[in-house]
Amino acid sequence: MSESLTVTEVVNTVVVTPITNTVSVASVGAQGATGATGATGATGATGATGATGATGSAATIAVGTTSTGAAGTSASVTNAGTSSAAVFNFIIPQGTAGTNGTNGTNGTNGTNGATGATGATGATGATGATGSSGVVTVNAPLTNAGTSTAADLSVSTGTTSAVGVLQLTDSVSSTSTTTAATPNAVKTAYDFADSKLLKYATPWQFKYRSGYWYESRNGSVITTSLYLQNRLYCYPLFVQESITIDRIAVECTTLSVSTTWRIGIYNSDANGLPTTVLLDAGTVDTATTGLKSITVSQTLSAGLYYIAGVWQGGTVSPTLRAYNTTSGNWAPVAGTTQSSSTYNNAYYVDSITGSLGTISSPTVIVATNARTQFRIA
Repeated sequence: MSESLTVTEVVNTVVVTPITNTVSVASVGAQGATGATGATGATGATGATGATGATGSAATIAVGTTSTGAAGTSASVTNAGTSSAAVFNFIIPQGTAGTNGTNGTNGTNGTNGATGATGATGATGATGATGSSGVVTVNAPLTNAGTSTAADLSVSTGTTSAVGVLQLTDSVSSTSTTTAATPNAVKTAYDFADSKLLKYATPWQFKYRSGYWYESRNGSVITTSLYLQNRLYCYPLFVQESITIDRIAVECTTLSVSTTWRIGIYNSDANGLPTTVLLDAGTVDTATTGLKSITVSQTLSAGLYYIAGVWQGGTVSPTLRAYNTTSGNWAPVAGTTQSSSTYNNAYYVDSITGSLGTISSPTVIVATNARTQFRIA
């Protein structure tokens, strides 16, 4: 903020009027004594205007200092000179602080500048303090011949009672308890065992051929038989070599209304008993007669299995083609009694009304063998 000062020059004019007094004297005598001062006479008339005086010198004005005063004080002007040669000093107070304006909106970020050149590598820092020593703790099969802070580790040799490192071997005749067989050794042993299976085959079994039908035969005379409803019969099946079957079948010789025959294959446990279901092939319709087959796809490795069958539905048992129980070629089912005319040839469990499930505690039985056939894929 600025302030202005206007100065006006004032010129004073003095008018002098002369006064003329006239005295008349009759005669001149001796000068008398000075009389007393008479009373002041009346003011004479204003004299005529005197002549204009000479023009005075022009006054001067100069600006001296300009200072900032404290906020809130009054502005002031002082004359540091004379009336005819003025020097004005100005004091102008500082304005009070204004209120903060509204923040402006942020500007758009500028594009990143080019990456500067890599600076010179700094000096290597001082070496840090030495850390505390580590502690090594080991468990078997690792052993430490040193200390917990200066370890000397090794791996112990494995045994049948302790874990450890084992040397691999391809031997199939070694009796060592501190070496381990390689997959090659296992394969060699497997192939050898597999090649020997055929010589233990029963007289009526041959090497399996694709497209041919085979059966589990625990008897020598073909006959027919009725069965108990919902009783699952399990007949042993010895497989000589790994096979895949694509059909499984039975023959119904006498129909029974609203009946079916469910067929399956069970695994054997370590005691040679039927246990878990390997295949539940489903059911065939025994409300009509004839050969009845089911399409399957099941692989069997060499070993002991059980062919299983159960009559379900209806009220009268259908009649199936079967083998008798008075003679046979191979029936690896042990019993607790001895018989001169029949032999134990199957296991059974009751109350199988639907899908097949795991068997526990099957009962040994003498039963006509429902003639179940399977075809090699």
